Amino acid sequence: MFELTKKVAFVTGGRRGMGRTHALALAEQGARVVVADIDQNECMAVVEEIRSKGGEAICFQMDVSNKAEIEHVFDEVIKQYGRLDILVNNAGIYIPKPALELTEEEWDKTIDINLKGQFLCAQRAAKEMAKINGGGSSIYPRLLPVRLAWESPAARIIPRQKAGLSACQRP
Repeated sequence: MFELTKKVAFVTGGRRGMGRTHALALAEQGARVVVADIDQNECMAVVEEIRSKGGEAICFQMDVSNKAEIEHVFDEVIKQYGRLDILVNNAGIYIPKPALELTEEEWDKTIDINLKGQFLCAQRAAKEMAKINGGGSSIYPRLLPVRLAWESPAARIIPRQKAGLSACQRP
């Protein structure tokens, strides 16, 4: 793995699944980990696990679809650490129903979290990383292959969201 001692890694959607796994792995490599999630209790459990293994981590409750919350949390991270080196842009939701049954409100919520939220976090992270000599790194676990999503009528919306997110990552 990589040597990440004293690097600051920010993980959105860090309370479980891939986000939790990324947070633990980054801490294991020496990164100071910021775990952000909508559920503060589960977020804090990940932070406590990192700390119990000798790592450094902090928790923030954050709704990635709320720009004011994003700005506040990033401000606090920069105030505490003075830098941001890594963004794991992991927050996302999945509503398990066929696209034909998806309501407009459900569509809006998934786009707000899975696309808009990822963009807003990436935008703010890029501003902070640009201040670092050599820049930083962004990781997008939600861009992983989604072949099964195409095969499942209940999940056909995910590739559309990922295509939008992928398009946002191009220069």
